[in-house]
Amino acid sequence: MPLRPSPSLPDRRPLSAGFTLIELLVAIAVLGTVAALAAPSFAAALQRQREASAMQELIAALQLGRAEAVRTGRQVVMRRVEPCAANGVNSANERPVLLIQYLDGDRALRPIVANSTNGAGNGLGPARPIDVDGNGTADVVYAGDLKGQLWKFNLSNTDPTKWGVAVWDGSGATCSNATTCQPFLRASDPDNATVPQPITTAVAWMPHPLGGIQLLFGTGQLLQPTDPANKAVQTVYSVWDKSKYKGTGDALTSEDLGRLADADIRKRLVSQPVTGAIPVVDTDDVTHDDAYQTSASNAVDYASDNDNAPRGWYVNLPASGERLIVHPQPFLGRKAIFTTTAPSEASAQESCDPAGTSGQHWLNVRDMITGQLPKGGVFYAQHTNTSIDTATRARIGSNEFVLLPGQGDRFRIARANGGQSTGQGKNVSPDELKDIVPPPARADWRELRP
Repeated sequence: MPLRPSPSLPDRRPLSAGFTLIELLVAIAVLGTVAALAAPSFAAALQRQREASAMQELIAALQLGRAEAVRTGRQVVMRRVEPCAANGVNSANERPVLLIQYLDGDRALRPIVANSTNGAGNGLGPARPIDVDGNGTADVVYAGDLKGQLWKFNLSNTDPTKWGVAVWDGSGATCSNATTCQPFLRASDPDNATVPQPITTAVAWMPHPLGGIQLLFGTGQLLQPTDPANKAVQTVYSVWDKSKYKGTGDALTSEDLGRLADADIRKRLVSQPVTGAIPVVDTDDVTHDDAYQTSASNAVDYASDNDNAPRGWYVNLPASGERLIVHPQPFLGRKAIFTTTAPSEASAQESCDPAGTSGQHWLNVRDMITGQLPKGGVFYAQHTNTSIDTATRARIGSNEFVLLPGQGDRFRIARANGGQSTGQGKNVSPDELKDIVPPPARADWRELRP
């Protein structure tokens, strides 16, 4: 017969591992008491670690300061440091804002709002701080926005609460968080002043021979999928900011003067257009009509006393869809280098074939002050007897590189093996590629010392 359990004995079931509710509550209470006792010692240890880290940073800064003082023979002053950056595009309020982030103390973020209009589809591009008096502190910052406005931020006051957009009356006053602040200038389409030319790169700068600062910047954007199809004319400008600076160090004052009115942009700037091409015959006896191009060398008489005296120069970029989307750079004396691009409309699509999506590119070199051909020429080519001494602009094909030196201070266009040439490239060995001019460092994050 099958066995049956005795009715007087309960069923035996396996026991489950765990804690009862009472046991769990007791454990939590004990743990809370232990944590409360340990918290002060943990907080103290964390504070000691922070202090030790800060001390190491201070020692490193003092060592660097001493080394700089020995190297330069000048006094070095230790000051509070904060990085500076533009808010960029697609911000929540869609307005141009310069952001200054303190790295010590309360680590406050100080925004300087150039225009307080919200929802305008605007944003500030990369910022360029400038130390006017060479004392190691940034005195002014320039940055453009998507509306073609080039802003000047005056940081010369020792009181950071008085920093802001330059007020163009020579008083050194500033404006911030208002709709009435005025930019240094507005860049607009040459045929329609109501159409802005967006500024998405940092300015290049150098001291002007007559005082003040010469600023070179270009227009155009490549931010959205529809941008490659935009064929609007874009422009490279080089403009003289005639503002005066008085005093040095903590006593420096920026007396901002000479804002360019909208109607004066084309009237007060001298046009230095691209004028023609230099046909080049390569080693295979093939002629390339537009490998190199020349430009006008019109006079720019800054010393003129009349009311319409030139304030700089400009060049409308000649190729359809050509724009400046890479930071321009000063180079060797008064030269300015800027690379322009006419992106292929296919570049809006993802592709593994860079040659089919990159579009066309040009390397441009001008005298930053006058826009003329720099003294001594710009380009050097080994592969042809064609003279390119008057060229200010070279088209760069896929897998071609800019080498320096080519001859003296001139640039040479070199082609990596297998690349597609525009006609000026010469095959180079991998060892030669180490001499390629490195790309410029990003210009939208800088350290300021108030």
